[in-house]
Amino acid sequence: MSEIPVMMTIAGSDCSAGAGLQADLKAAHAMGAFALTAVTCIVSEVPGLVRGIQEVEPELVADQVRINLEHFPVAAVKAGMLYSPSIVRAVHGVLKDADIPLVVDPVMIATAGDRLMREEAVAVYEELLLPRAALLTPNLDEAAVLLRSSSNPERDESPEAAARLALRYGCPVLLKGGHLAGDCRDVLAGPDGRSLGEWTRPRVRDVSTHGTGCSLSAAIAARLAAGDGLVTAVERGLEFIAAAIRCKKAGYDGVDHTTATGTFVHKGVAAVDKRVFPLGSDLYVMAKGMEYGLTKAEDTGMKGQKIDLYLESYQQCIQFGRRSATVYLLENS
Repeated sequence: MSEIPVMMTIAGSDCSAGAGLQADLKAAHAMGAFALTAVTCIVSEVPGLVRGIQEVEPELVADQVRINLEHFPVAAVKAGMLYSPSIVRAVHGVLKDADIPLVVDPVMIATAGDRLMREEAVAVYEELLLPRAALLTPNLDEAAVLLRSSSNPERDESPEAAARLALRYGCPVLLKGGHLAGDCRDVLAGPDGRSLGEWTRPRVRDVSTHGTGCSLSAAIAARLAAGDGLVTAVERGLEFIAAAIRCKKAGYDGVDHTTATGTFVHKGVAAVDKRVFPLGSDLYVMAKGMEYGLTKAEDTGMKGQKIDLYLESYQQCIQFGRRSATVYLLENS
């Protein structure tokens, strides 16, 4: 069996458990990684309301990051809420010599409008942290702040805005389109500003999306820790978030609908007979007339040589149906 990849999240604590460290832990686990934490702030909040922020002493923030790096094989880091200039400097001081991919979620403004990063911290953040990022994941509000714009990028401006940010900071940028009217449009630009991918999904209405940005960046970091390339990690992270939102809309609570291994159901998960395919095994599925590709044995409920694959929609399930398949058990499992 392959070892579980390890990532670290450096972020604030959300007492409602919908965002921040708490969301990161759940997302990392769902994506097959073990997540370490470094707490930067204690936030008294619920969706739509931030009532208090208490930052942790920068020296203690730095030591949390340092001790994790000293004692665990950290393969990726996600940085979320870094409230003050001193916290940004403390985190940078420890990470500057670490050859580990860093996913930066620029947590600046809460949905309710409260600032989650002091204004004087932005320049320090841009100077020290963003140039070493493996990925920057702003939403439209955060993109406007970083672009010094008085208005958010519109749908047709998203690719250009992502490219401008990538060129400004010299790092890949995933510009999230969850705040757009209508369908969601997410665009990924490389450090040279060229497009690396674009994803459009129908909006799921009348469901809280509190913490989805935190969860997405943590999911991407988890997949980078597992060895995925950037585009694959982004794509899997987006698929995970989309599935989570759909499940929430359908009334699932994310607890009773996790797999036998405790991960959240998403694309790339297979239910198996663990006597045939050990849980945690990496599989490659080639079905007659359709190639499903890589999947992981994370759930049970099947008997013998039958497997059950996750598909994203009812229409895909009907199209795929029941069919014979060749399943390869990959050697590194």
